[in-house]
Amino acid sequence: MTRVKVFLAIFLAFVSIAGLAILRLAQSPVGEKSESLTGVNIAGADFGADHVPGIFGQDYIYPEPSSIDYYAAKGMNIIRLPVLWERLQHHLGENLDESEMQRMDGVVTYATSKGLKIIIDVHNYAKYFGAVIGMPELPPTALGDLWRQIAVRYKHNNLVVFGLMNEPTELRTEIWLEAANDSIAKNT
Repeated sequence: MTRVKVFLAIFLAFVSIAGLAILRLAQSPVGEKSESLTGVNIAGADFGADHVPGIFGQDYIYPEPSSIDYYAAKGMNIIRLPVLWERLQHHLGENLDESEMQRMDGVVTYATSKGLKIIIDVHNYAKYFGAVIGMPELPPTALGDLWRQIAVRYKHNNLVVFGLMNEPTELRTEIWLEAANDSIAKNT
């Protein structure tokens, strides 16, 4: 692969990942002052990837309100919440797991009640139960189905930002572009 193709692949991956977050943050009313974002990644819901969906409190956790309070007191105004796709949606094409979504709702509701933005970050590297997006068992449209359901759930909360996929790897750029575009299209 030439340097130009490598650069283009990296650039397209970055643009796709940041696409929804940038679009959502850029949709501010005309004349509104721009905002400087200072944030932190609060891991936990992405832990235990070898045990999915896993057992809450044993294989993975969600941040406690005290952690959110700590970072808010330090001047942070955005939090990135990494989660695993397999925990949110146990089977492709099915509804999101309500128990898991209620745990995530708790974090989202608490953080946004404090005025913080929160980035929901699917932290799977373009995989789902080991399959890479674009394989026959994981079509590019599967990611869009996940994000459609998440978007419907948080559509009335302007402080929620979507991070489509953390570091998509091991797939062709064209496949990632298709998956990212489908995710964005299903959320507009």
